[in-house]
Amino acid sequence: MAERLTYAATYSVVTPLFLGDALRDATRFSLTSFKGQLRFWWRALVWSEIGDLARLQQAEARLFGKAGESGKEALGQSRVLIRIEATALGEAHPEGHRLGPGPGARYLGYGLMGAFGKRAGVLDRSCSPAGGQFRIGLAFRDDVDPGEKKRVLDALKLLGLLGGLGARVRRGWGSLTLEKLEGPDADWSKPESIEAYRKAVRDIVGRPQVGRPPFSAFSAESRVDLLATGTESLALLDRVGREMVRYRAWGFNGRILDGEPALQRFEDDHDWAKQPWTGKRNSYLPKRAAFGLPHNYGPKCHNAGVTTTGADGAGDRRGSPLFLHIQDLGRGGFAAVATFLPAAFTPDGKAKAKWDGGGYEAPVRTDWCDTITEFLDGHYVRDKRQVKFFPDRVALLP
Repeated sequence: MAERLTYAATYSVVTPLFLGDALRDATRFSLTSFKGQLRFWWRALVWSEIGDLARLQQAEARLFGKAGESGKEALGQSRVLIRIEATALGEAHPEGHRLGPGPGARYLGYGLMGAFGKRAGVLDRSCSPAGGQFRIGLAFRDDVDPGEKKRVLDALKLLGLLGGLGARVRRGWGSLTLEKLEGPDADWSKPESIEAYRKAVRDIVGRPQVGRPPFSAFSAESRVDLLATGTESLALLDRVGREMVRYRAWGFNGRILDGEPALQRFEDDHDWAKQPWTGKRNSYLPKRAAFGLPHNYGPKCHNAGVTTTGADGAGDRRGSPLFLHIQDLGRGGFAAVATFLPAAFTPDGKAKAKWDGGGYEAPVRTDWCDTITEFLDGHYVRDKRQVKFFPDRVALLP
């Protein structure tokens, strides 16, 4: 084997990281999870270049390996060698610890901690605190060409510019920032201003011209927005979560969060959940399902909800096309970033409405993207004035 070119990527943990072993105990770093996220961002990036699912799968198997029958060509060991070089994640917060974020951050962390009442902010599983770091080492086998190397290194950067690790990563928990990337012709450090951050994202993603992909990937419809900035990462995540509650929630007795009147924008969704089997609602899918499936309303609403059409519950998930991320800009503070990757929402263009008494299949709404873009761009009325959800929003891509 020829000489290997070795790289080192140092990441910092910006929001608490819910990543652990099979018992969900955050006492060790999972290299498998890191590899999975690296492959996700690699696929999202190279789709616009390859544009064919079969060819993409072949390219991914060649680079990262694929389990299969021995002797089959293009299967076997990865040509990208990845190892953990150092971890300094700090002492884990144990299950039962009161993390104490605001109600918006707790909403985005649904399932990780108590949301309301006496258990508000109390962890249901352990996590690594913000502020830790880890370093990943990479080496490429000698038959990986320069173009392939560049795309893998770009995926490493995207993971630390737009992504993260662990549970609820698409809702901003476990956000990572790539502090530096070191190696032959690849010395890179994190951007420390909004303009530098915008340039870093655009330099990697470019301006894809392909149409809507079959999975979450960059295309002509994608966008990346800086929603807000702040000096504390969890407070900033809470700010974004509060706006999502304000946009989506019907409210309890017409109130949300700290007693603020609910906007109740999705009246049809609310009515559907109360009586999903009657009249015109037999062909209706709630708009808020656009944020990801399954979309559930719970036992007080006859266990109404929406899933994909996977048989017997198999494949009933569709991850949110909206990715929230908190970026460390160093002396520039923190930035809340939203990446929207429209894709074929379900493989067959349909979704399954369900409730205690039955269900039906219906086509996915043709305007489902509008539900999310209205959250990013929209406004509401307060004291007879129009107020944007994110008045300081900056378009980073396109």
